[in-house]
Amino acid sequence: MSSTPGPAAAAAKAGRMVREQVLSLRTDQAEYLELVLLAVVAGVLAALGNIGFRELIDLCRWLFLTLEANALGIGRGGVSRLLLPLVLLSGAAVLILLDYFFPGDVLGYGFPNFLEMVNLGNARIHRAWIFVKAMGAALSLGCGASVGREGPIAQIGGAIGSAIAQARRLSALRSKVLIAAGAGAGIATTFNAPMGGMMFALEIVLLGETEVAN
Repeated sequence: MSSTPGPAAAAAKAGRMVREQVLSLRTDQAEYLELVLLAVVAGVLAALGNIGFRELIDLCRWLFLTLEANALGIGRGGVSRLLLPLVLLSGAAVLILLDYFFPGDVLGYGFPNFLEMVNLGNARIHRAWIFVKAMGAALSLGCGASVGREGPIAQIGGAIGSAIAQARRLSALRSKVLIAAGAGAGIATTFNAPMGGMMFALEIVLLGETEVAN
């Protein structure tokens, strides 16, 4: 007897294959939609984080350049102006104290480490960076140190995206998308340049990785 399946069996098998393909397509679409929505959330939170970061910078400037400077009498001029370096030194002292509790996350230029975590690691950014990077940069800018705010806000936005990815237990590949969305949104709101933020996310954070970018 021939073991060739009959028409009914072949039709049933074909039906199962079609159902599996449809279910797979629906699952892929649902996952894609979820990823898009999470990326939007990451971008919005990063933009709000940028606003909070600016307010924190203004607060630190008031503490160091207004409150402390007035207490030292620097505003009166004369010999008191020689005390101006104390403002910078006091900010440095607070930064050193912060670095003691979060070693390696405060001092120095941390953006290369950020890119390494995203592209060479498992795309997991320390959640503490959301607060540590904001506080460290705000203290530096507030006391008059010569630093920029673009690098920190990109890392803060990326950390926000990573926190969302970790909460949803996403894969490393999908986590990169949320990290890039957060970092790009931070840059976009800093310069009021949405297209610039998008290009920063694609070319700098993702290093032009086409598969992830798409």
